[in-house]
Amino acid sequence: DALPISYFTLVLGLIGGFLLVSVITIVVVLTGIFGLKMIRTDFYKVVKTAPLINAALEMKVAVTMDMQIIMELLASKTRADLDGVWKEHEKIVEKFDVFVNAILNGAKTQEGIIYPAKDKKLRKIIKEADLFHNNEFQPRIKKIYDLMTQNFSGKNVSRETLEKFDREADNVGEKMLDTLGAMGTIVRNTIKTTQDDTSETTEREIKLLIIIGLGGVILSLFLGFFITKMITKPVYMANDFAKKIAQGDLTQQINVDQKDEVGMLIESLNGMCKNLREMFTDIVSGTQTLTASSTELSSISEQITTNSDQTAEKSNSVAAAAEEMTTNMNNVAAATEQTSTNIQMI
Repeated sequence: DALPISYFTLVLGLIGGFLLVSVITIVVVLTGIFGLKMIRTDFYKVVKTAPLINAALEMKVAVTMDMQIIMELLASKTRADLDGVWKEHEKIVEKFDVFVNAILNGAKTQEGIIYPAKDKKLRKIIKEADLFHNNEFQPRIKKIYDLMTQNFSGKNVSRETLEKFDREADNVGEKMLDTLGAMGTIVRNTIKTTQDDTSETTEREIKLLIIIGLGGVILSLFLGFFITKMITKPVYMANDFAKKIAQGDLTQQINVDQKDEVGMLIESLNGMCKNLREMFTDIVSGTQTLTASSTELSSISEQITTNSDQTAEKSNSVAAAAEEMTTNMNNVAAATEQTSTNIQMI
């Protein structure tokens, strides 16, 4: 028959222990995986953010080179020199635009893959720098080029006018460099923050794993000690109980308040001892009855023996009397025969 659920507390305890260890293991694994994912996310963030520093540096180099181009434009001796410098300027502008597009949208450049910036503040700075570059810096360089072109075409342009646009272009270029410097600061701060977050995440995950691991070990030890004690204590009692029964002491009984498999074993041992005690009691009672009957039979046998002896004596007396009677009968017969002979003689 099916046993009630209360009888399987030991099984449930063992299963619960294994489940607890399994749950702790799963928690440790999931915690480790979650921490690794966070670290990986921070790592990828650093990997994707680091190229932005190079992009900002390239943009600063482009602006610096354009500021050098201004000086070369003003120092051109011929129209061919002027046009050559202008072509160099166009390459620099193209390079600047490539890195602006790479930062905003992502692109593969000669320096490597540049991922699009996620930081809103950084994207805002790049867009403002691009607008400032296209609307303020480049027009002033173009104005200098146009003035120098007029100069080589025979229209004399005053040196003061050229120097004025040179100063304005230099001031705008300095502002561009400051803006791009702020961009580099933001990128470096982002990388530093990400690195700090990674270190913090790593330390937190290590501490969490240590705490969970120690908690799991403590719970496992406690559960193991509890289950072991729950099993071994009744088993030791059952062992002592069996030894005493082997020595012939059937008065023993184990008092254990357990409804698990060990409790069932103890209950069976108590039932066995009780049945043995009752069986031996019945045997002793039957033996006593048999002894009393044997005594009674012995008494009856002795009485029969006595009566047999008396009967034998009486039989002997009867035999002797019969023999004597036979002798007397023979004597009577002889006497009768003698008498008969005497009568015949007469």
